[in-house]
Amino acid sequence: MKKWLRRKRTSKEPQTHTHAPTPATPSPPPGHHICEPGSVLLQDEHRQRLVVLIKRSVSVTQEIWDNHYFYALERFAELVQLHPASRQHHHSQSGGLLDHTLEVTLRALRLSAGVILPPGAEPEELLQNAERWRFGIFICGLLHDIGKVIGDQETVYKDSDGKYVHWQAWHGPMPISAQYVSRYRLTRGEHIHGLHEKLGITLLPYLLTQETSFWLTQDRSLLGQMMATLAASATGAGIIGELIRKSDRASTSENLGPSTGIQEHVDRPLHAKILEALQILANEGKIKRNMPGAGLWVDNERTYIVAKSMMEKVREFLLAAGHKSIPQSPLRLMQILNEHGLSIPPVEGGDIQQAIVKDEQRSWEQKLSFIVIPNETLWVSGTPNIFNGIIIPVDSKGNEIEHNSAHVPPSAVSATPANDHPRGAGTAPPIPTPDDIPPWEDHAPSDALEENTSRPDEAPPVPPQADREPVRVVSRNLSTKPAFKSKPGAPSSPLRSQSEFIAWVLNGIKYRRVRVNESGAPVHLVDDYVALITPKIFDLYLDDNKAVANALGKSRDKQLLQVQREVKKLNAHFMSDGEDFHRLVVRGPRRESMISALLIKRDQFPELDKHSPNPILERCSN
Repeated sequence: MKKWLRRKRTSKEPQTHTHAPTPATPSPPPGHHICEPGSVLLQDEHRQRLVVLIKRSVSVTQEIWDNHYFYALERFAELVQLHPASRQHHHSQSGGLLDHTLEVTLRALRLSAGVILPPGAEPEELLQNAERWRFGIFICGLLHDIGKVIGDQETVYKDSDGKYVHWQAWHGPMPISAQYVSRYRLTRGEHIHGLHEKLGITLLPYLLTQETSFWLTQDRSLLGQMMATLAASATGAGIIGELIRKSDRASTSENLGPSTGIQEHVDRPLHAKILEALQILANEGKIKRNMPGAGLWVDNERTYIVAKSMMEKVREFLLAAGHKSIPQSPLRLMQILNEHGLSIPPVEGGDIQQAIVKDEQRSWEQKLSFIVIPNETLWVSGTPNIFNGIIIPVDSKGNEIEHNSAHVPPSAVSATPANDHPRGAGTAPPIPTPDDIPPWEDHAPSDALEENTSRPDEAPPVPPQADREPVRVVSRNLSTKPAFKSKPGAPSSPLRSQSEFIAWVLNGIKYRRVRVNESGAPVHLVDDYVALITPKIFDLYLDDNKAVANALGKSRDKQLLQVQREVKKLNAHFMSDGEDFHRLVVRGPRRESMISALLIKRDQFPELDKHSPNPILERCSN
């Protein structure tokens, strides 16, 4: 098997980059980086350790390692340079994409040592093909997120004439020693699921030598799993897809701690941590919204955050993520946001804005205490459906008033790193360009980076009280026309407000993190029911909500039992002869199998109206 990689090359040697000594390059402007060879980027102490461990995991000769494995590593590093892995989530620091990819690749190779490769192979086949499959896993690890530099990020570099050029990874790496700068694209809340995974396939040839490309294509089963894995396909990824997914999750969860996104400066300002926690809790659907008992109420311009309960959740989130010195008082957390201009100041001063929330459809209203944040600050992934009801700010006497402007000074919103601008902002984060550069749409960015170079560890200035717009108070009876009324939103499940698990499932379906009616999916539609496949759907929930899992104890069985118990307490599931869970028959073309599911009436999930029942599933008659 190794003859393929050891044999004398009769074809053209793969092109390698040799770099003649260059004169000392002046320090780049703030926010810029210098394009370096892959070998130099991999010399970082942390990356060097990961590369050594990857080499130990594959157990190949030095010749094969240098010519094929390290070749792919260098080529990968040259493409991604110091791009971050996310806008403001995991590995969002400079070089985060390279670090995250090496971690995922190493984990996947280590996990592969515990499985039979190829799956189901005869003993004589194992010796011949195990290394080929391990190399396929190695390549999939390198490519699983590389598409982000094409689909999610925009990059420009200076050419030899000092002009900015729009870089495209399909044309190869940027020139060595060129100054470059990148940003995440402004998506305005639009998200194409799986785009960066599919784009990664397009860069596969760049990482392969001629020998390894022929070697991989000799095994069609391996090639099929690699392509399905890289395309994030719901089916066909097999053991390779499972290894990459597990490794990706582990690398992500380990990075989501006190130093997330700011590896160079761990001690981030507290107001930045509080705002980031609110953004994550809100944008990932962890908080109930726009219904009785919710922590968030969204109108056209601003989001009303229930003060005490939400600040307690923020504190719990930060402590669970490993942050230290978090104030115990929820009031102090609100004060910190106000002091840094991240919230809209209450009309009558102080730290809390009172408002009456009216839900006319439910004949429900309640007076609550809020901290108010502009939508463009909180909803980094785009403003969600707004409340189909009335929110009326009131003063201490219960009189309706006109709220402060939802505008927040730009300096106050820079709680996130400079290269991690929220997608919900009205304009894209600027990138430096000389005046003679055409607009971004014509292959170059449009503005200057100077406004985008504030260090993440610098606290933004507190807006002086005198500069704030005076508030016009309107005293009128509450029965008159409300100050503003939200637009009707899309139909929403009444169970969202009662269960964090249900809210997580529905948000997962919306953003394609939870699959429906697909092979191996955790959710299916059967007759008039939504089938939650157990224990798969509950396992996914616990994997995606580490803080919840940790709070339920160390035993996985107890964690699953507790989550299932909470869902059953909703009394929304279908029971038959006292049984909560039901058997479903999967009628495939060649065989039948059985799965277990919790069934909930479909009319409880108006979000799934467009989905049809799965024709190969049916309830098993007892």
